[in-house]
Amino acid sequence: MGETVTVSEVIGAGPAAHRLVRVGSWEFRAPENDTERELLIADADLAPRLEMHLHKLRELSRRYELSKDIAPRIEVLPTVGETPKPQRNLGGRPARRRFYNRADALFLVTRSEAPGAVALTKQMIRVFLAAMEGLLVPAGHLSSRDEASLRAELADARAHSLAGVVGKDRAAAAILGPIANVALLHPKGKRAGLRWVNNKLRNAVGHNGAASAWELLPLADLAKTQRALAKIESDLAAQAKAAHLACGTTSTRPAMEQLAFAFALGLTLARGN
Repeated sequence: MGETVTVSEVIGAGPAAHRLVRVGSWEFRAPENDTERELLIADADLAPRLEMHLHKLRELSRRYELSKDIAPRIEVLPTVGETPKPQRNLGGRPARRRFYNRADALFLVTRSEAPGAVALTKQMIRVFLAAMEGLLVPAGHLSSRDEASLRAELADARAHSLAGVVGKDRAAAAILGPIANVALLHPKGKRAGLRWVNNKLRNAVGHNGAASAWELLPLADLAKTQRALAKIESDLAAQAKAAHLACGTTSTRPAMEQLAFAFALGLTLARGN
């Protein structure tokens, strides 16, 4: 990235002790007593990146906290930092600031409708890795670290940064390939089927918006997505079988597409037996 990484001295004491890690204009908190040295980003820092008002981000966050998809660390600020009540002029309540780890921050990006969500996801992964490297190798301490051990820690950090989403290879094998097969069962052919199955599946699992590429699907949603796709396949197969029996061998599909349709239907029915 070419941006300067700076790590502060320890701030605070006890459970609240932490360091601040800055990568360019990004700022992360690294709890000092966390053995995993997990980096956290504050909701107030994430919201502008998403071009989202802070209260909107907090509403989105609370929705997925209730469904247990994310579990941010919540810090209650002193009463001097009260949050305003938007529709009533009756004072405020103690502010609650949320801090997200890599997985939770990436999850919220994929669930937002930010116009640059895809680019932001890639940038966040790079920035988190740069911050982790800066945290592992603070200025003046490199000579005391074994190089092989450092490489292993950075590789582990990279794996954890990418672990929050399905990724390109897994999306191709577990989602896009099966979608193409199911699309063959659509009555209007594969091209219309691809569009229809994609939209049907996205609506079924709630994977819509600017960051709706299947490779950005949260890993926690993969099993649910595969179950939804199996249900779509089963419904299409039942409709296709009924139409096939009603119409006999008459079809408006091109010959090669008829063969592909028959093969896909046969595979689907065989799996169901």
